[in-house]
Amino acid sequence: KQYQEILSRLRISPQHFLMVGNSYKSDIIPVLEIGAQAIHTKDDSVWEWEKRACPDNFFHEITQLSEMLPLLGLR
Repeated sequence: KQYQEILSRLRISPQHFLMVGNSYKSDIIPVLEIGAQAIHTKDDSVWEWEKRACPDNFFHEITQLSEMLPLLGLR
């Protein structure tokens, strides 16, 4: 809900929003639910409650930020 409110206030459609984050619960799932895209930065030190399956929407998982460049068409 908060992501949708922020995007509405900034007049950005979810289709033009990309979240990059290390938390499925806080970063990835909420933006997928509003129709945005996400890149999950895999981190082995996440809390146990963060470890959960992510929906099969458009998202990628990376282990290094440099892996994000090709996903953005920059390399």
